[in-house]
Amino acid sequence: MILDQLINVLNLLKRCGFPQRRWKELGLTLGLHKNTLDAMEVTLHGDVFRCLLECLSQWLSRADNVDSKGGATINSLSDALKSMNETAAADKLDQESSSQKMPKSPPPVAPKPRSLSQSGRSQPLSTASKPRPLSQTAQPPPTASKPRRPSLTTQPPPKAPKPRRSQDSSSAPHDPTAAVLQDKEGKKDPSSLEPMEGSMSPEYITMKEMLADLVDLLAENAPVISQINNHLFSSDLIPKAVHVTVESTAGLTPYDRTNKIFSSVLATLECHPNPNSVFSSLVTSLQKVGLKNMASKLMEKLKMKGGHVDANLEQQPSVSEGPLQPVGVTAQSHTPQPTITGSQSSTPTTVIELSSKDEVAANIGGLNSRFASLDSNIRDEFEELVEKGKVKLKAEVQVIESNREETGEVKWGSDSVSLTKPSAGQCQEVISQLTDSHRTIFLRHLSPDIVYLMMSQVLDIRTIKGIGIFNTKITIDVILLLSHKITNNASLEILSISADSISDDGVIALTQSLINNKTITRLLLHNNPDITSSSAQSLAELLLYNHTLSYLYLFGTNIDTDGVLVLMESLRTNNTLWRLCLDYKHKQTCYSLPYYKTIENRLYFW
Repeated sequence: MILDQLINVLNLLKRCGFPQRRWKELGLTLGLHKNTLDAMEVTLHGDVFRCLLECLSQWLSRADNVDSKGGATINSLSDALKSMNETAAADKLDQESSSQKMPKSPPPVAPKPRSLSQSGRSQPLSTASKPRPLSQTAQPPPTASKPRRPSLTTQPPPKAPKPRRSQDSSSAPHDPTAAVLQDKEGKKDPSSLEPMEGSMSPEYITMKEMLADLVDLLAENAPVISQINNHLFSSDLIPKAVHVTVESTAGLTPYDRTNKIFSSVLATLECHPNPNSVFSSLVTSLQKVGLKNMASKLMEKLKMKGGHVDANLEQQPSVSEGPLQPVGVTAQSHTPQPTITGSQSSTPTTVIELSSKDEVAANIGGLNSRFASLDSNIRDEFEELVEKGKVKLKAEVQVIESNREETGEVKWGSDSVSLTKPSAGQCQEVISQLTDSHRTIFLRHLSPDIVYLMMSQVLDIRTIKGIGIFNTKITIDVILLLSHKITNNASLEILSISADSISDDGVIALTQSLINNKTITRLLLHNNPDITSSSAQSLAELLLYNHTLSYLYLFGTNIDTDGVLVLMESLRTNNTLWRLCLDYKHKQTCYSLPYYKTIENRLYFW
């Protein structure tokens, strides 16, 4: 399976010491198209770990020109590492693969799947019957103290008693997925016994012990499976291959589907450099679909393991809203731990649990973060008042700008640069230091004046191929000022404006600028709740008159059924858009259209 191979290859690369920051170069060397990799970087906000994960997923799916580079085999991976001068990693890879007698030629070529740049989906990898597939060559090392994880099978295994925790690691059951690399005599490779990074984090242990409960609970709530699948995928907790497989439901029982979902999350926890962020996203997803009792149990168990729980997550109600908890499934709300309070009166008070110094420090850090966010909001409100002429206090404005100098952050990559809350001076400095190798710019948490300052200059740089804008309010005034540059830009290929950054009036102005643009092929407007059906007509006109656009992301918006129907009419006549991504709630509406079969291959629901 793609999932087994993906995690195994990722673990293998980590054991071999491959630097994750070189994921894009690895993808190009393995045969993936640059457009495919650029799309990954923009969609995943430049997150190095997730970009590497998606890159390997596309390689295992044999997308783009992977077959011409030797296919998805250990040999082709080793050759790629050597060509990148990662000789130490390649040698270790060869050493491990030789102990397994890896095939030296790729498996028979199956019909080649469409790549991310063509279809947006990962397809299963077909392997030969005799050569040993990747899933048997790069298994993660054994960890004796871990409880058993349900295997990823196409038939539901018999339900066994839930694993018991034991202080004696020798009595823990063996994990069947943790087969070690062996030599010809069957001896274990000592290098494979090294623990993986994050594999024994409190979050991983908690998830491991609660896995059976999670699978059982969701398997008996089949209607919720698709919801949690979409939430986890949009949070980057599961790879696209798993999301597509679970969504297809072909030949899979509810138990199989939930098993795939949560085993994938567990694998992500094992490999991710920040398991707490993964765990928090999982809890948030459970809360969003109504499984709040289970979310509370996970948080309580994590605290028992010494892990940190975000205070914001604990503010969610612990009682499930809706008939999601089936009879016979244990899902009681958690029992709170003893706390220290400042008063015994009935007056509501803020309670902080003092279980350790680390937890106290973490709580203080969380409060600092919340106050920093509040401070940022106050600054934004103040600047808006100044901009409208309601407040004229130059001294305060200068203080705010000086503070921005202190908090602004610039991160340089080999072919990209990311700016977070930059000052005007930092923006000018970045512009002056850009080279031809910098192809993508990410802008986060910018004020309208700063985003205009950056965009007005970036749109004139012909080597910039991708712009990603996140958590930045782009007003209609900014877009109108940039309209001429957007229309006549002849180099930009990807424009992503997401994460609550644009509203209807901005979209209407933007579509008018893009109608005659000849180079932008990907317009990503996802996760903008202020986009509604009021701008659907303008988007439909864009599809009618623009013949360059091939990808349009509109999931995570508030476009309703009427707006979707307007878009569908335009899609019927548009023959250049390859992928229109909408919220999953619109799937049934589109499916009921009489002409659905003519457009179904170009629709994708998140």
